[in-house]
Amino acid sequence: MISPYKLLDWIDPTKLHWDYLSSNPRAIFMLQQSPKKINYLWLSSNPEAIDLLSTNIKKVVWPVLCLNPKAIPLIMENPLLISWSSLNRNPGAISILEANPDKICWWMLSLNSGATPILEKNQDKIDWKSLSSNPGAIDLISRNLDKVDWNALSSNPSAIHLLEANPDKINWEMLSANSAALHLLEANLDKICWYMLSLNPGAIKLLEKNQEKIHWRMLSENQAIFEIDYSGLKQRIEPLVEELMQVCYHPNRFKKYLLEYHYDLADDQYC
Repeated sequence: MISPYKLLDWIDPTKLHWDYLSSNPRAIFMLQQSPKKINYLWLSSNPEAIDLLSTNIKKVVWPVLCLNPKAIPLIMENPLLISWSSLNRNPGAISILEANPDKICWWMLSLNSGATPILEKNQDKIDWKSLSSNPGAIDLISRNLDKVDWNALSSNPSAIHLLEANPDKINWEMLSANSAALHLLEANLDKICWYMLSLNPGAIKLLEKNQEKIHWRMLSENQAIFEIDYSGLKQRIEPLVEELMQVCYHPNRFKKYLLEYHYDLADDQYC
């Protein structure tokens, strides 16, 4: 399988850490090429690794897999192995949790970006520290600023407007990992935590300019170290170009296009 991604030119692959790389959704092609370097604890959380996990089911770490939003079918095939605490954080598991209300762990559910409808109906059960980092709950957070944990909120990419309005409450270490906070970080370089920033996909250009400050272990988990490999994709589809042209410009398809765009087919020049 040819990957649509490649490492950025300035990334030194020898500095990357395979444990953290195993959780990176864009690193699948590297993991497939070096299967002995895969860490299945980290891989179990990788939403793009379902095929690898399915074919290595005995190596799966189930409490971590239960966090994986794309692993729901695999999880439901093995109900006795479900970690309900972890599943509470999985945005793909909302219908399962609604069907099993006795299994809800409210502090974990408060972290779940897909659980806002449940949380809205059960505000007395919310863990507000957890909720403060939940990007899917920003409306609920905005209505309850007196309950917010500002340290956790500083990591929330949906909360930039609240952080801008309350700069004295920002936790700069947590903000350094916030993908929506680049403008705040660039304006306050002396406050950046480079360890956390190395994880931040929104800060890849800033990291490129300050490579001596990068923490490569954290950077290995950063999806932005990869870019789309347009040249590779072009090579991949080149053998199919002629066939695609034949299909796309077949007379029957061409006539359908003309009808969709309301050309007058009564005019012989179109037929």
